[in-house]
Amino acid sequence: MSLFELSTAIEDVVGNLKLCLKRNDTKKLKLKAKSLIVRYDNPLIIAYSDELDDEDLVRMTVTSFKETQDPQIVRLLCDIISILVLRPRNLSIFVKMDILREITNAIITKEKITVNFITQALGIVIVLLDFDEFRKMVEASGLLNYILMNINTYPDEREFISQCLRILFLCCAHDPLVSVIIYNNGCELVTKALEANMDHMGVATNGPSVIQELLRSPKGIDKLLSLSIAGQYEKRVKEKEAMKDFFKGKVDKDKDKQDQVVKKNIIDVLSELLKIHDRDEAVLLPTTHSFRMIISLRKARDLATKANSAQYLVNVLKRHINGMLAIVQYSFMSLVIMATSIECRDNCRSAHVEGVLTRCLEQYSTNAGVVRNSCICIAALIYNNENIDCLDERMVKAMNKSIKAIKEGEHTTTLRVITAALKEASLYPQCVKKLIAGGTIDALIALIKTHSQDKVIVALSIATLVKLSTETSSHDLFLHEDGAVVIPSLLSLYFNKSWIVVRATTLLLRNLVQSDSWKHALAEKDGFKHVIRTIAHYIRNCQSIVFVCLEVIKGMLELNPVPTKVRDERVVKVLRVSEQAYYHRSRVISTLSKDCLKVLLTRDPSAADKAGAPEKEKEGK
Repeated sequence: MSLFELSTAIEDVVGNLKLCLKRNDTKKLKLKAKSLIVRYDNPLIIAYSDELDDEDLVRMTVTSFKETQDPQIVRLLCDIISILVLRPRNLSIFVKMDILREITNAIITKEKITVNFITQALGIVIVLLDFDEFRKMVEASGLLNYILMNINTYPDEREFISQCLRILFLCCAHDPLVSVIIYNNGCELVTKALEANMDHMGVATNGPSVIQELLRSPKGIDKLLSLSIAGQYEKRVKEKEAMKDFFKGKVDKDKDKQDQVVKKNIIDVLSELLKIHDRDEAVLLPTTHSFRMIISLRKARDLATKANSAQYLVNVLKRHINGMLAIVQYSFMSLVIMATSIECRDNCRSAHVEGVLTRCLEQYSTNAGVVRNSCICIAALIYNNENIDCLDERMVKAMNKSIKAIKEGEHTTTLRVITAALKEASLYPQCVKKLIAGGTIDALIALIKTHSQDKVIVALSIATLVKLSTETSSHDLFLHEDGAVVIPSLLSLYFNKSWIVVRATTLLLRNLVQSDSWKHALAEKDGFKHVIRTIAHYIRNCQSIVFVCLEVIKGMLELNPVPTKVRDERVVKVLRVSEQAYYHRSRVISTLSKDCLKVLLTRDPSAADKAGAPEKEKEGK
């Protein structure tokens, strides 16, 4: 088809549409047929779009709207306008013709028009408000005032209410209009419309979207939080149930209670939406976003506790954890804020928030933000004597999975949070076996291996491992991930950096050396050399570290025969120095050094010859 033929076809469409408007018998069918022809999904029209002139068609649609009172014609005109307005040239013509004012005047001044007509006319407005040019004309056209005045005028016309809410949402994209909506009591009007019709999909989708935009304004937040509206939704549900019971022949004795109206606040409304539409992503996206925006305020958290919002958020998160990421994010962060606040913490415990947080840890183990916040919340919820039993092996495995997933990246803060959470759990005796079974030992040793220079991570990890090493059955697990090399090496690494890490490491080795496997491992992997160096380094500074190191050496010397590597001249020398240095300062350390020396020299005469030569010379003189 050539450009001339295409242009002629469009002119023919315009002519036919004008004729259809004059013929009342067939105009609907013809309008519908001809409106399909002018759709801009034809490749030829797209190719020639810059050269075609359809100004006549644009003007005809505006004129047709003025002259008709038929809702179906308005609906067809909406379809045509939605196509025409996509072209900038047509858009400017619509602006010049002030179509928004024409629609507002028609809605207000036309006689005998139905709500259906108004609803279809508002559909045209929704199409136009996608463009900034029309948003700037809304206030001057008087349309916004009409919407706010009539949004709750027709309580049974839910499609009309849905269209009004959609228009308000589009208006909020133009900042000056937000303050106009708030000033004209828009917060209360929108919330009332949403509460009364929250089971309607259109209202439930558009209502939270408007609230989300109003929450961006401090005045909007204050207005919404101070609302107390009469709950119409429950009343309507009870009336329907009463009507069903009436037809079944049942009589409700508590009719007076049914007539009572419960006051609702904004948190109640959002929570009810989460409950009713827990499967609908289109509703949940703006609802969870609005909840996330408002729950950071203390007053909102107080209201959320009364509304049992935590349970509804948990249900949403469970159902959509593999679904839309934004819904997961908003629900998750709302629970994080609630769980870490004093106002909502008990409510979160009742809703078993820690369970869904564990699922988030498992699902998003590589997401540092999710991991960090989950661990903080779990610690806030269950780390106390009453709730610590809620910590299960699944939680521990999820934390350890996260450590392994992000330990190679630069997520130092998150790793510190996880290790702190594991350390806190290890302080409870009933959690030690759960931590061991969940693979904590392997995870922490691997973490120390990759982050050996981070003093905080190492200190927290070693402190946790000390607690876990009290279970003798776990000692062989410490040999995994090259533990016999990694753990003793921390002694030399932190000589001059942190005596806390050094002391914790010596305590860990003292517990581990109770098992024969570790006695042999320290000898074969040269771990004992780090212990000897530690004694030499701290011999004048910290007798507690020296004492624990001597106990480690004593544990190794229980092997019979003593490993060849341990029969070292330096070991004998350090033990002699220790015995002499503490002879007057600490008889316990001096005696322990002497006992170690005695075992070593008794089982290794050659060492005695080497180390004892100077003593014999002194005695001769």
